[in-house]
Amino acid sequence: MKQKIWEGNKKKHTSSNLLLKSILKKFDKDLLETIKISNPKKVLDIGCGEGFYTKIIADALPSAEIVGIDVEEEYIAFAK
Repeated sequence: MKQKIWEGNKKKHTSSNLLLKSILKKFDKDLLETIKISNPKKVLDIGCGEGFYTKIIADALPSAEIVGIDVEEEYIAFAK
């Protein structure tokens, strides 16, 4: 069985820990503000994992083409 390169994103994004949720909410806000400045037509999320940020970006930029790629097939399947 192939060893996974990274573990933990799914746990991080689905955690019920209030401190972690608060930190992620702030990060999400800052990320979107930064991306929206350039008003991109296309976004490539390299190493998208399970697609949590790919979805956040896609929801915030509905007219842009958003593509997520990852080496872990299991993560891509979850993201879909």
